[in-house]
Amino acid sequence: KTQRTGEGRGVRGTCDDSCESQCDSDEHPMSSAQPKSPGSGLAVTINFIAAALSKKLQGDEVDYMFVVKQLEAADHRNRWIQGMTGCVDAITEKHAQLVTCLLQIDWHANADVTVSYKELLTALVSAHPGFAPDVLAMLIEQMLPPQLGACPAEDGSETLQVYINQRYDAVHNILSEVLRIVPSAIERTFALIVATFPHKLRPVDVQVDYLKNLLRIIVYAPHIQDQALRLIIDRLVEIDVEIKLEEHAEDAEEEDVFAMEDDVDAELENSRVNEMANKLDQMLKLIYQFFATAAAENSAGLTPTFQALLQAFEESVLPVHKSKATQFVVFYAACLHPSFPGMFLERVLLMVADKAGAPLIRQTCSAYVGSFLARFQPLAEEQLRDSFGFLIREAQTWLSELRPEELYPDPVKHAVFYTLCQSILYSACFRRDELMNIGADLCTELNGILSSPLNPMRFCLDTVVKEFAKVAPMLGIVWDESVLDRLASEQMEHGNCSYQLDMFFPFDPYLMDESRGFIDSIYEVWKYGEDEDDMQENDDSPRGTGSESISVSGSFGDMGVEYGRLARSNSNPNLSLIHI
Repeated sequence: KTQRTGEGRGVRGTCDDSCESQCDSDEHPMSSAQPKSPGSGLAVTINFIAAALSKKLQGDEVDYMFVVKQLEAADHRNRWIQGMTGCVDAITEKHAQLVTCLLQIDWHANADVTVSYKELLTALVSAHPGFAPDVLAMLIEQMLPPQLGACPAEDGSETLQVYINQRYDAVHNILSEVLRIVPSAIERTFALIVATFPHKLRPVDVQVDYLKNLLRIIVYAPHIQDQALRLIIDRLVEIDVEIKLEEHAEDAEEEDVFAMEDDVDAELENSRVNEMANKLDQMLKLIYQFFATAAAENSAGLTPTFQALLQAFEESVLPVHKSKATQFVVFYAACLHPSFPGMFLERVLLMVADKAGAPLIRQTCSAYVGSFLARFQPLAEEQLRDSFGFLIREAQTWLSELRPEELYPDPVKHAVFYTLCQSILYSACFRRDELMNIGADLCTELNGILSSPLNPMRFCLDTVVKEFAKVAPMLGIVWDESVLDRLASEQMEHGNCSYQLDMFFPFDPYLMDESRGFIDSIYEVWKYGEDEDDMQENDDSPRGTGSESISVSGSFGDMGVEYGRLARSNSNPNLSLIHI
């Protein structure tokens, strides 16, 4: 024990052949007799290191620097690492150079070195927690792919990937043990995770590897889960907003919101998704896999995770204008437990109703509700009807709180109201079967909203208004011919004019190719084509009675146009996908 604590008095052990090969015998501090067994050789090494550490404190650095050089050398490194473990108690802050050397060596050379290195680092942080930040920094840094030339395998080879995976396994093996030994290091660990997270312009393999490793950390360090999810969503959004579209033709042909997805699959096969979109796609796939695995193991215990995800969604996704795909993380996670869709809807509906909230956030939340009601296939009918009724009552409340002199159309002053109306119409078009006969009270309120002096039909997107004209009788709303004539007249007079809402529906068709398999099975596609009325003449469905068919082939407007163009092939000379 005396030798381990560095109190050996000038111990100069003997050196075996392996150590003698490192330097000339005249200068070698361990040039005495060769030990008689491997065990005695390790003991001599421990004694020598302990003495060197002690002499360093007294100002004699010769043996100390020799130890540093032995750790830097690749040959016989394992014996010196084991020797350091044997006298780790003797290390002090004045031996920082030695610790720095330890943290810079290649400890992935072979399995024996890796095992010995783990024992050394865990012993070091256990005896000296002050060194934990440096150890953590090294481990977090190694969650990025190794640089070219730093691997014993060729780039792109299967052997390289095996090496990298083994490297990551070893890092997590040590990190999990360090966090177990020093629980207080968790905050420092997360700070390092944030600082090391790759910049959005780093290559896709760097982004994917780091995210994969971060998700692994969450499993054995659940205390950072909430912070980590917020960080991940925030970084996804940073990449998401870089995916932009460049229009070369000002008068590009507009498309139909309801017919758009009919062409998605064919167009997507020929599209060239840029590098940023590919990064987002690959990272989203990892997130979906993470949630799917967690749900399979314990779906009931996933509630805190989903709550943390909702908080991240509110902080990072909601403020972003027209996020392309990051919002689908919440969409997918909502299918993993029956209570999750209601939790999501309750959160956004409360923000819709928050009169103290920013109007733009209230509009965005309204768009999310309408799009979720329309597109989330597993949504229970009761939740659908309750949320649909909530939107109607919110719109009615808006009207009832206006003074008589405020009852006039104004797309700026009444933007929240018009967004509510558009979400109501949009979700009704998609879910007409489930919403059939919504009840006399709601029908009366909805009829009053749509026929109010604010004239919401004028400000909603034309294709939505046209389709809703077919749906209204199915809900129990009876319109006479004058209403339909007025809608047609306003369409001819105004067309898709500039004062219509600059709106989007966040859960428009999902175009990320690699990760879309997680979304397709829970996604409600548009199933009512232009020939719907003709088809219904041959069945007994009550849908479609009482309303003349209005073509859906009109303007696509703002709704989903970016998604349609994102899917388009670059063979179209008028449209191209760019990364800014």
